[in-house]
Amino acid sequence: MKQIKALYYFPLYLSVFFLKNKVIKNDIELWMSKIDFKKSNYLIFELLHYPEFRSLIYYRFKRKNRIIRILVKAFSFLYAPQKSLFIHTKNIGKGFFIEHGFSTIISAESVGMNFHINQNCTIGWSNAGAPRIGDNVKVHCNSVIIGNINIGDNTTIGAGAVVTKTIPDNCVVVGNPARIINQDGKKVNLPL
Repeated sequence: MKQIKALYYFPLYLSVFFLKNKVIKNDIELWMSKIDFKKSNYLIFELLHYPEFRSLIYYRFKRKNRIIRILVKAFSFLYAPQKSLFIHTKNIGKGFFIEHGFSTIISAESVGMNFHINQNCTIGWSNAGAPRIGDNVKVHCNSVIIGNINIGDNTTIGAGAVVTKTIPDNCVVVGNPARIINQDGKKVNLPL
């Protein structure tokens, strides 16, 4: 059965293999570490089975030349991306992990390295602008991040949080309206 899947995904695998750069390589390594794969010769084929991973690969390839963008269109017809995952950010750093990308919108000014996002999240614009997200940020399910704000490095946005104000580095944020419950490893209760 795995060999049949491998044959099915072979054209997409070739494109990933031949067009692989450092950013895509780091994405692949991160996904393999997050998803508990048993060691096999079919690891990349297993990843291609995930529509969220295919969406990520298509996002990375859309930044390439016109021929690659045409191939992405053809592949997305054959190997569907996550249909309700929308990525409208110019720059997303390496190590981008989408866990259950259902009903998620990522429309930030920029996103740093090692970004982890769950399902049903909205990162978007207000009249003032779009968020800038730092490195090593996790955004958990049903979170909303809106406006011209900065999300600091090493920050975790808890499930259901609504963030409309800048968050400093090394924080855990929860609630609606959002408040900081942990900063620099110490328990706090600070409104934003």
